[in-house]
Amino acid sequence: MKGLDGTRSLDEFVTIEEIEKHSRITGSTKIITPLEAFSEVPTTRRAWNNVLESRKQLVDILTGKDRRILIESGPCSVHSVKGALGYAVWLKSLADEFQDQFLITMRVYLEKPRTCEGWPGLLTDPRMDSSCDMNEGRLMGREVFLGVNHVGLGVTTEFLNTLTPQYLFDLTTHGVIGARSVTYQEIRKMSSGLSMPVGLKNDLEGKPHTAIDAAVVASRPQQFGGMDVEGALCCLQTSGNKDAHIILRGGNKNTNYGAGSVRYVVSRLKERGLPGIVEIDCSHANSGKDHLEQEKVFDRVAAQILRVRGHGAIRGMMIESYTKPGAQKMDYPCTMTLDEDQSVTDKCMGQETTYRCVRDFGNALRDKKKHRAYSVR
Repeated sequence: MKGLDGTRSLDEFVTIEEIEKHSRITGSTKIITPLEAFSEVPTTRRAWNNVLESRKQLVDILTGKDRRILIESGPCSVHSVKGALGYAVWLKSLADEFQDQFLITMRVYLEKPRTCEGWPGLLTDPRMDSSCDMNEGRLMGREVFLGVNHVGLGVTTEFLNTLTPQYLFDLTTHGVIGARSVTYQEIRKMSSGLSMPVGLKNDLEGKPHTAIDAAVVASRPQQFGGMDVEGALCCLQTSGNKDAHIILRGGNKNTNYGAGSVRYVVSRLKERGLPGIVEIDCSHANSGKDHLEQEKVFDRVAAQILRVRGHGAIRGMMIESYTKPGAQKMDYPCTMTLDEDQSVTDKCMGQETTYRCVRDFGNALRDKKKHRAYSVR
């Protein structure tokens, strides 16, 4: 019997069964396709209209057509559907109160990037017990996104790989690429095909150049390996994401939200032919991962914005905020009863502090006389 090339016999080839005996994979579970997830948790007309409108408003802010400021607020990582939707209702009331000054979206992060070990996030392990039912996680994730859109808020989320966006893109207003992922070329290429604006954070060392390089890649047409909504692996072609922008989050124990850092990044962006705009992450290294310092960072960034005449380079701010301040300790796998209204990962500002920050900044934007009186706590 001849082999595939017509000359060799089949006994010269190794079978896949023999190869698999040397694999370290101990088991596998088929993951539902994006199309199956859509069928289980379908997109409603109400949610879709909210997604389209919030995306348009975000693009208008990034391009300067809308002079409001973007504020993205929410927990480090969502661990409870009920808790997240309860926070969304409260945040919507804040968004409505200051709708003339801000576009407020909710951070709904479902995947937790890890330097070492720990809970990987609701999308991967929704029960938090290391059972890692990814099918349940994908459906729960869509339920949270759907619920937040029904409340009337846009969703901001972080994408860690090239597959996840296919499950959530129809319910997402703003995509984010984090400090650990921004150096990965396939993630950069994937960003060029996202259906929404994408914010690219500087790397863990605080260097903006990696994010700027990523924004260049994301802004242009690309090809990358991924999957379609039917779950088939394929080469995806993109049109380029003209709404790619930089998010400064500090790094290596140093901050980069100050006026000097912003000017430097803006000049580098313009040299590369990109819009000279940035968003500031008030948490992570910019606040030393201290939720009590986030308020100070927020105020200092707000003061920068207020000092600039017209529409300045800083178009938005991101904060880690949840119903209750701080974070609860959790061993993973988790065997304890958790508070659904307090973070289980990074410490967050509580509602009271979040409201105070937004209120004071919003009032200063409303009243020019208060520009000069705006104080940094």
